[in-house]
Amino acid sequence: MARTGWHGQSARHSLAARGMKTRRAPRKSTLEVDMHSPEGKRTDNFTRVDTKNVVVWFSYKTPIAYRDDVDGLVVSENYWGVTTGKHLNWVDGGDKEAKKKRKKSTDFEMMYHNMAERHQL
Repeated sequence: MARTGWHGQSARHSLAARGMKTRRAPRKSTLEVDMHSPEGKRTDNFTRVDTKNVVVWFSYKTPIAYRDDVDGLVVSENYWGVTTGKHLNWVDGGDKEAKKKRKKSTDFEMMYHNMAERHQL
């Protein structure tokens, strides 16, 4: 039985059959954002990004928290280190109640992904 490539083409025409990886062209974004260090926090490795409906906080290049109109404030638990722990405390206050509300990393990643799809980020 002959193997077929993409859209019924013969395997010899399929890039994947020849071991070549292809990628989608990057989507052009019309998203307007405002990136800045949060109030009173002068640091290069802590960033807040504001869009029309969402605020996302990053530690280095990793999203650690977000707020939108559906989920409210969602903060990841700290499994990175001391500096990111400080950034998380800056977002939610860092008291015992705030730390109890933080999401496990897998839950946070799923919620973040759903939020990004919901807002087409």
